[in-house]
Amino acid sequence: MSYEPMHIVLSADRKYAEQVITLVKSVCFYDTNVHFYLINKDYSNEWFKSLNQYLAYFHSEITNVSVQADFFQQLKTIAHVSDISFYRCLIPQIIQADKVLYLDSDIIVNDSLRELYEHDISDYMLGAVEDYILSSRYFKHSILDCDSYFNSGVLLLNNKKWREIPDLQQKLMETIEQYNRQGGDLGDQDILNMLFMFTWLPLHRKYNYQFGNSYYLKQLNHFELYPEIMDIGEHQPLVIHYNCAYKPWVAGCENQLDIEQRYWFFHRLEGAELIQYRVA
Repeated sequence: MSYEPMHIVLSADRKYAEQVITLVKSVCFYDTNVHFYLINKDYSNEWFKSLNQYLAYFHSEITNVSVQADFFQQLKTIAHVSDISFYRCLIPQIIQADKVLYLDSDIIVNDSLRELYEHDISDYMLGAVEDYILSSRYFKHSILDCDSYFNSGVLLLNNKKWREIPDLQQKLMETIEQYNRQGGDLGDQDILNMLFMFTWLPLHRKYNYQFGNSYYLKQLNHFELYPEIMDIGEHQPLVIHYNCAYKPWVAGCENQLDIEQRYWFFHRLEGAELIQYRVA
């Protein structure tokens, strides 16, 4: 069966290169004909050339989207969120495709992304999954008073509709200024929620399974909330998001569960093995 290309946008510092490659391998394990874009400020052209030689086996490619947005460096961030995370706010202006799927680099996929990518978002600015913690009845966001708040790690973006917003750049800058005044601490996630509070399509939790919340609940000594906050019913997670501070490659992560070992499966998967699997 022939598919139109999927446009998948990533954004990461050079120090996250291993995680980017692990994510790309997990995508190519299930899908071909993917056009990746990496928004960055410090990757070399040689890095992209090498990865594109590998991606050609999957009828895919990755484009270097090099940006310098100095004003983002002034924004308050938390320890595991760098200023480059704000660059996803610029995606509709720097990626020409009308529809793109944005993925954080602390993610792997667990099946084909076509099911997620083909959601109809023509009437929405974006499709996203609620932030399990901040949309629950147990935790209140520090600056936003809203019933539903999305996690920005997985975003199905209607670039075409974004670009139709009059003075988008001005609205973005005004929202960033408001974010600073109110003392927000969740970076671009706060900014995007402030900007598109009532214009996003809620997607099933399996499309952004925020596994890192389990460590967060342990840390808060509220693990009894796990069934209610983390439940996705009989569904398997299609996108596994190692959000929050404890990630499989970070000291303190126990790496005892299958969902954590799934990350290491793709991390250790050699390119030749993946090529052989897909060709076969």
